[in-house]
Amino acid sequence: MAADFLYLYADAMDKFSINTEADYAAALREVEAYFRQEPDPESPDAARFDALAAAIEAYEALFWQGETIQEMRDAP
Repeated sequence: MAADFLYLYADAMDKFSINTEADYAAALREVEAYFRQEPDPESPDAARFDALAAAIEAYEALFWQGETIQEMRDAP
């Protein structure tokens, strides 16, 4: 079962990347739904959630380095 989940996760990652602010905004909107309704573990939705979370984290690491939440709030 774990191997199936890893395959689903890899498949979800292959089909999703964040390259623009629009992609980032879309990913945030999509991942929000998973916080309202948690997916079943080892399901395709759980794999998609993990892929989205990883892509969001990677994008933020590249473009939001060193900024605190307060700095983001204070930005024009």
